[in-house]
Amino acid sequence: MVDVLRSRESVRRKALWTLSHLVPGDPKAAAILDVLDEIEGQERVDLNHSHPGFDIDAARKAVQIERYSSVINIVREASHSTALA
Repeated sequence: MVDVLRSRESVRRKALWTLSHLVPGDPKAAAILDVLDEIEGQERVDLNHSHPGFDIDAARKAVQIERYSSVINIVREASHSTALA
């Protein structure tokens, strides 16, 4: 499972990096967005199998995030263990 997650994250980062170099409205973006949608779908399926009834939105709400003035959000490690317990 770790290899799957690592591979999925690698594909996501490459897609986001490629998308960041396109201008808004570029027709090439559609294929990249399809890749990102597919990854999100895979994550929803994985989450439903490992934690039925716990969707991605609930996971986002369960994670502690600190917002900083530099517009960087930091996820606290402590929230991981309590979010899925």
